[in-house]
Amino acid sequence: MLIFVLVWFRLGALVRYVPLPIVIGFTNGIAVLIAVSQLRDLFGLQIPGKLPGAFVAPLASSVPLAVLAGIPLFVARNMGEWHEFARLLHFSTQYRTILLGIFLLTVIFDLSVAVEVGLALACVFFIYRMSTLFKVLPHTLAPGEVLPPGVQVFEL
Repeated sequence: MLIFVLVWFRLGALVRYVPLPIVIGFTNGIAVLIAVSQLRDLFGLQIPGKLPGAFVAPLASSVPLAVLAGIPLFVARNMGEWHEFARLLHFSTQYRTILLGIFLLTVIFDLSVAVEVGLALACVFFIYRMSTLFKVLPHTLAPGEVLPPGVQVFEL
């Protein structure tokens, strides 16, 4: 849907900012739906209802949960940007805190909590960084300069 909206409004150049795992996930999902929807015709099955849900649901109930537990682990292994963890010592303390905090909150709680806390952490660290970069100093007047009453001049 996101890609369709970008194309509709002629913002196709922004598609390059959609993460690769998202594009691969959508593509694989569509491929599975197309393949499952063709099974009825391929095998000549008489299955009432809409496909693929009517065909896949009975099959999914017979799959052991231990097998299904491997799917999220496989997805996490492939979607995680593990090279970033290897380079963690090269980044600032703020970046390390945000990355590790979001990772742990996603694993322990869920993604929505991690995004909220990550956004708050990013805001706090941004404000801290801006406060270290800028200083407000009172401006010293040159001899003979006079300011109107109640006016002060500062330098950034």
